[in-house]
Amino acid sequence: MRLRAMLYLVPLAVAGCGYTNSAGGESPAGCDAPVFERRLDALRASIDDEIGEAGATDVAACRTLPLGAKPCGGPWTYLVYSAEASDAARLAELAAEYDSVDAERNRACGLASDCMMAMPPEVVLANGRCVAAR
Repeated sequence: MRLRAMLYLVPLAVAGCGYTNSAGGESPAGCDAPVFERRLDALRASIDDEIGEAGATDVAACRTLPLGAKPCGGPWTYLVYSAEASDAARLAELAAEYDSVDAERNRACGLASDCMMAMPPEVVLANGRCVAAR
């Protein structure tokens, strides 16, 4: 009985995370990858500019920002920033726009992800900057 259950669950798990392109490897209609990439690059540059050096005087000012929209759910990564040096509300707006464009690209281009959940890093204050602990 246990083996039978496994035989049903494995294909469901794989189907939930994979993508089979019925167009024979070509991009699906509506997928203009270069346009999506330019939009994402511009948004990421704005996010990086807002984060800057992530300078802080206390580790309590260090925060993480989830970024991206994995096709299986959740963010692709987390960025570290300082609430002392950055406008947290502006960062949240930029990240939400980035996530929206990323999700739109995933749908339009039929992208898949590894379905691994990205975890926020532990943050530390190193030489007056908020950084991810190694």
